[in-house]
Amino acid sequence: MAASMWQVLRKQDIMNYWQVSDFVSLVVDMVPELLMFKHRTQLNLGLRVRYIIELCRLEQPSEMILSYLDKMTSTHTTLVKESDDELVKLNFLELIQILLKDPEEKNDFFMEIFPAKYGPQYDSDLQMLFAEFLCRLSQLLPVPDLEQVRDDSKDRSDLQTVPESVLSRT
Repeated sequence: MAASMWQVLRKQDIMNYWQVSDFVSLVVDMVPELLMFKHRTQLNLGLRVRYIIELCRLEQPSEMILSYLDKMTSTHTTLVKESDDELVKLNFLELIQILLKDPEEKNDFFMEIFPAKYGPQYDSDLQMLFAEFLCRLSQLLPVPDLEQVRDDSKDRSDLQTVPESVLSRT
C-alpha cells in the first residue's frame, strides 16, 4: 500500500493526493509518535491543498470543491492546532473562495502565483515529506526472517487455489 502511495507522489498523480493524505492520517492516528506534529501537518495539509487547487484548475463544480474544503476543516481539526497553521488554513480557504467567485483572479492566480508557489519545488517538498513518512513507517515494521518468507509464500500458493476450488463447485 505504501509503495503505491509513493508512486502517486512520484508521478504527481494529484487527483489521488486526497487518498494519500487519508492513508497518512490513518497510519499516524494509529501511531502518533511516527511523525512530529509539524511534519504531519505539513504533509497532510500540503496534499489536501494541492488536491483542492487542482480541482479549481480543472474547473470542477464549486459544490464539489466546497465539500472538500468542508472535509478539510471539519474532519481534520486536529491537523491544525498551532496559530501559524491556523492562519495558513484560513488564508487558503480565503484564496479558494476568491478563485471560485472571480474568474479574472483565478486566471491571474494560475498564470502567475500557481507556478511559483505550487510548482516543482512544492511537489519536491511533498515527496520529501512523504519519503520521511515512509522511512519512519518502514522502521516500525518488522523485517521478516527466511522462515516467515517461506511460510508467507506457502500461504499465497494456497490462496491462489481457493478461487479454482470455488469455481469448480458451481
